[in-house]
Amino acid sequence: MLVSADDDRIVFGESDVTTSVPAAECQPAAHQTLTVRSQDVMEWRSGAVTATFRRTVTGPRIVPAAFLGTWKQHFDELAGGDQNDLFDNTVTITQGPVGAPLLRFEQSYPKTDGATGELLDATVHCSGTSVLGGVTHVLVAGPTVPDAAASDRDCTPGDVAHTLRVDRFRGKERLLLYGMGPDGEPAEYFRR
Repeated sequence: MLVSADDDRIVFGESDVTTSVPAAECQPAAHQTLTVRSQDVMEWRSGAVTATFRRTVTGPRIVPAAFLGTWKQHFDELAGGDQNDLFDNTVTITQGPVGAPLLRFEQSYPKTDGATGELLDATVHCSGTSVLGGVTHVLVAGPTVPDAAASDRDCTPGDVAHTLRVDRFRGKERLLLYGMGPDGEPAEYFRR
């Protein structure tokens, strides 16, 4: 509900939560204020909580070349390096504008017995896409939306957004994928 508006500020009254990721975690805000700080910066405030938004650059070919291509996840020795033979996780990043589903995630992993955790003689295949939300020196992508036609029924939807950045590690380009959830360790991917 709109409470007030002028040239550089809009105040909204109580809100409703329409979508929560993860489900049922978001609470409605009592009042929200959007204030324009400059042509490219806007501030959001609700009580003592604030966030600053910067206008994202966009266009039909916004993804930097360093991100493009298919990357395969690698598990190092400290994080269970023996898992490299069990898991085949890739992300393919294509060119396009902000707001388009430019990231495709493919996963294959062994099926396990739900009661014992023992590996079964079967593999689960999951596939999904994420929408590109913004580009700076990192990519910001939304939660992964499953591709039902290309995924087994055991797959679960991704419930967190991601940031991705490229650096060099031991002489190779490395893609670091950070989930915007409670686990702060990034997944490491290398060019396939």
